[in-house]
Amino acid sequence: MVSFPATVRVPRDAAVGTLLTGWTRASSSDNWSCSVQNNNVVRTWLDLAAKSNETVTAGGESYAVIGTTVDGIGVIARYAVTTTDKYGDPVAFDRNGPVGGTLVNGQSASTGGARIPNIELNPIRVMQTISLALVRTSAELKGNTVNGVTIGRTAISINANGNTGTGLSYPHAVIYSKVNLIQSTCQTPDLVIPLGTVPMSTFQGAGVKTSNWVERPLMVNNCPAGLNHVMINFRTPQSGWLDQANRVFKLSNPDAVGTAKGVGIQMYVGSSSSIATYESRQELTGYRAIAATGGNFAVPIGARYYKPASSQTLSGGSANGGVTFDMIYD
Repeated sequence: MVSFPATVRVPRDAAVGTLLTGWTRASSSDNWSCSVQNNNVVRTWLDLAAKSNETVTAGGESYAVIGTTVDGIGVIARYAVTTTDKYGDPVAFDRNGPVGGTLVNGQSASTGGARIPNIELNPIRVMQTISLALVRTSAELKGNTVNGVTIGRTAISINANGNTGTGLSYPHAVIYSKVNLIQSTCQTPDLVIPLGTVPMSTFQGAGVKTSNWVERPLMVNNCPAGLNHVMINFRTPQSGWLDQANRVFKLSNPDAVGTAKGVGIQMYVGSSSSIATYESRQELTGYRAIAATGGNFAVPIGARYYKPASSQTLSGGSANGGVTFDMIYD
């Protein structure tokens, strides 16, 4: 059983692929103890109750979408599999990851598998844990209640190929709980931070070089009263990383003629000591002051050009960049 929060607030401007809940693990894991013939394959599976040909990208990974009773809201799944032999030693098909868009007959996904070379390893012990999340799948939302249902089953196959040709054995149902949706959130306009024209001399010399911070307020407007937290999540920049360790992303169209080379953009949220994180929720503490009444508040967001120590070549040109952010509420 996967127990989602009973109530989830849905951002009105959330993009497709926005997680509306965190990853929620099933209350118990699957555990199998299997005797395997020499050189047969043990493979774990997630078999969906209804076929799914729709996919969504969340956190940079592709997932098969499991439909719900609300158009525009789907369920996506992750798995973690560990396996040991009778001596307690790992068998080399431990893995974890998304239940992705490549499904057998639009229904089943293999979540792990290995050929067992030696019958003396029996019995093989397999443990699999499934985690689910609710995700936005379209711009339009129709409905306010995601009914709890059985979405499918986990199971294993044991045969020469590890496929589903001989069917799946020892299944366990995968069920999630009912969720009430509240579409009552703040409004956030796009934000432009003009970094201006910066002379190339700013970045001359070895080591890290930066321009000055430029700060602008992100307005968070028309918030309802009674939220617990208002959070922001910056998505991984589409242009990619120039210096991921320092969270410096590449300029837009970084390989194009006319784009500056050797510098990227770094951002902060709240203060210049709080460098923005990505694919991670950051609380906007300004909401606390208006939580009782609702209303508006502002969040300082700053940006600057950043030349990493690794940059060997510099050239001038256009230096635009951008990131997408999601607002999350609970």
